[in-house]
Amino acid sequence: MKVLISIFFIFLYVSVIGQTGTYRLVTTTGASSTMVIRSMQSTVVADVFAWWNIPSGTHGTFSGKGTCTGNSCFLKEKDDQGCTLKLTFVGKQLKVQFSGCNRQNIPEDFSGSYNQLTLRTHGTYRTRPAKTYFYKYPRLTKTRKNYLRKGTTVQVNIENIVDDRWVYINCRDNLGKVSSGYILWSSLGQ
Repeated sequence: MKVLISIFFIFLYVSVIGQTGTYRLVTTTGASSTMVIRSMQSTVVADVFAWWNIPSGTHGTFSGKGTCTGNSCFLKEKDDQGCTLKLTFVGKQLKVQFSGCNRQNIPEDFSGSYNQLTLRTHGTYRTRPAKTYFYKYPRLTKTRKNYLRKGTTVQVNIENIVDDRWVYINCRDNLGKVSSGYILWSSLGQ
């Protein structure tokens, strides 16, 4: 009996940890929503950045916490308890349903099937190679002249996660000069 209970908890722990990562929805109008999920045991935290793809640059955010049962999670927005989020994990896809969120925050237009971009999430990272070069585009073709030295701390923002390979970084040095561009995720560690 103890073995069965142990196996159950190991399965539950592995399935929840497997949900951590970054997911994205792109609508037919070009609007997009990027969601970062961090889960630990039965608790899940979600941060969302949604962009409407209109000239005014309108965007919305959601930051909430909740619990998971099986492959479904229910979260409430930390600043608006009436705004809820239901997540259902299906392989590398995430079925998302926003409910009761105000129009300036995240409307229900951003409900749908999100695809997993990467297992990485937004946050603070440090560069690992002796020199981490910036690229003009998210491909290994044209590097910029500027680079970051090993151990440089960078902040990865949710809206700048491109995919499993690339992230866009804005980094200010000690003199106040800002360097921007795409860098490889593999150049970053925590």
